[in-house]
Amino acid sequence: MRRLALPVAVLTLFLASVLVPGAAQADPETPIEAPAGLGLRGSMVGGNTIGADIREKHPRADGYRHIDTPALIRRLQDLHMNFYVFGIWDSPTDWADLHEFLPAAQAAGIKVMPYVVPPSECSYFGSDGQPYPRLVDRGKCSAPYYMDYVAWARAIAELSLQYPNIMGWGIDDFSISSNAAKFTPEYMQQIKDAQDAVNPRIGLWTTVYPGASTNDAFLTKYAPYIEGVIFVFNGRQDPAYGTQLLDAALAHTDPLGLRVMFLMYAGRYLQAWNSPMPDYMTRLTSAVRPYVEDGRIDGIISYATPVAGQPESHDTYWARSGVGRLSLSVAGAARTQAGDYASATQTMAVTPGLDSYRITFWESDQWPSIPGILSGYHKKQLLVDGQVMWESDVADGKQDEFEEHTVDVTAAVQGKSHVEVTFRLFEARGVGDYPVDVSIDDVSTQGLAIRDGGFEETPSAWVLDHVGATVLPLLDRWSAYRPAEVAEAVGRVFASMAGAPERPEHPAHPAKAPKNPRAMYGAGRLSLSVPQGAATTAGQCASASQQVKVMPGLRRYELSFWHRDQYWNTAAFRNFHSKQVLIDGEPVYTVDVTDRYGHKWLQGALLQGPIDVTEVVSGKTSVELTFRLCETNNVTNLPVDVGIDHIESIGLLIHNPGFEEPTGWHLSSDGAVRAALDIVHGP
Repeated sequence: MRRLALPVAVLTLFLASVLVPGAAQADPETPIEAPAGLGLRGSMVGGNTIGADIREKHPRADGYRHIDTPALIRRLQDLHMNFYVFGIWDSPTDWADLHEFLPAAQAAGIKVMPYVVPPSECSYFGSDGQPYPRLVDRGKCSAPYYMDYVAWARAIAELSLQYPNIMGWGIDDFSISSNAAKFTPEYMQQIKDAQDAVNPRIGLWTTVYPGASTNDAFLTKYAPYIEGVIFVFNGRQDPAYGTQLLDAALAHTDPLGLRVMFLMYAGRYLQAWNSPMPDYMTRLTSAVRPYVEDGRIDGIISYATPVAGQPESHDTYWARSGVGRLSLSVAGAARTQAGDYASATQTMAVTPGLDSYRITFWESDQWPSIPGILSGYHKKQLLVDGQVMWESDVADGKQDEFEEHTVDVTAAVQGKSHVEVTFRLFEARGVGDYPVDVSIDDVSTQGLAIRDGGFEETPSAWVLDHVGATVLPLLDRWSAYRPAEVAEAVGRVFASMAGAPERPEHPAHPAKAPKNPRAMYGAGRLSLSVPQGAATTAGQCASASQQVKVMPGLRRYELSFWHRDQYWNTAAFRNFHSKQVLIDGEPVYTVDVTDRYGHKWLQGALLQGPIDVTEVVSGKTSVELTFRLCETNNVTNLPVDVGIDHIESIGLLIHNPGFEEPTGWHLSSDGAVRAALDIVHGP
């Protein structure tokens, strides 16, 4: 029989003595009690997210920007969240910040799960097991105990005696295969013994993905040592599919007595091209809500809920005009089969008696024409009554460029009163890691009565369909306010679960396209590029440099920047283009353009955030900061456009860090490898 779901809710149930920071320690044998039926409603921060936590605007004396506990607590309360998964990964100060956060969360009735990363996400150490010699090479890891999970178990258990709102602790991405070498049954027993010796009231939770959640061998191996699993749904934007996978997971976890929480992506997806839309978040949260209310699962975690208030980054804008478009996509690392498709269909009335009928539309995708590598997989199609009237491979040579097509459909239309017009992305052959997002926009017709040809209306006249789990259609309408709208969508359902007054819908925000869709924010960015069809030679570089003043006497210096290019972690495109950052000629960041997530703005090294540049800056009055794109090997026709934007720093006085004006940077190009400030002027 499965364990009862953990009863959690708002803090009216806590004793007054428990609500005071530094109050008497809790009895380790006494479970946390609160009203049943409301469940855990929480948020979580992690890699590849934007604005999912709130940090102080200015660094403290130690040189770090710490978690802004009061602001974060207020935002969680505003969204009716009674649970927070506190990630210990983004900064070496996270463990200290947890000590500040816990009493405030306890007073606010918010339960907390300290959450650390496994070896696969610890990039602080080299292959010799020692920290990288240079600070600039040390990525993130959970400090101060790093990969000593016995020490983590003991320390968190000790902290839970002082703060009984700690309901357990977690390890991220536990099921990733490379972590099995660390988490042997013998080591897991050591972890459990360490935590139980201090406080058996709390247990360990591990993150699992759909494959591991139904793997009886995996679950049986670890069930004796863990309290429950955090089930991750980061796939297609289909609530029914999410609950289908959750049902399958529960069929395997229930017999083992494992508790379950459902984690949904509210920020940028890792397994789908498009970011979540507000209506999707409402539907998914509502679909999972009954599982919480009847005790089948303990709660819902909204991963990467955009709580900090940043606007939407421009990498999600793909329309040709207006804010709407049709998206037909396959995500990175997604598998498809021949015959899978995503489509949008509209039944159109036919004007009788005309000599010709035509459909005009604009389409684009992300891939250039590279013979022998890309062709023959994804097909863009226009159909009329099921008959293919136009088809083109995504590798048609027009990368990130809308192309207009006018198709004569007279033969398929003449003599009919109505026809079905369909745009489709069709899988001619299955793929394993060949992502694409086909945009269709500005559709017009001759002799056919079309509605919503710009995909701007809600509800739309287009009917979406797909075959296969990973080829996805979406009516995508861009909004600069989407992060706030997504958070509000989650908050409305959580408020209803908590029995709070219904949250009013905010007035619709104005629909306006970004001034520069190629920037992260604002009107400008740095572009380091190689055009289509160009030949380049190893050693060629394009760069943007600036002499930067250094603030004297600081304990720590930090550089943060965001970068974007077109390529995923695909071997065929590796070892040609290298993105680099130098300070006084010394590399502080070097990575291939195939660093995983194409067409997404990433911060610093992959998922790693700001770079500690103290050792190359300290003691100097100024340094030369350089961003550059260099050719690693000779190549012909591998176009790329690396964007750099939104530079921030601690201790470096950078001029024009957002590239919003044509000043401050010295640009250098070399043949076809070009540097330019891409600034869009005007209203």
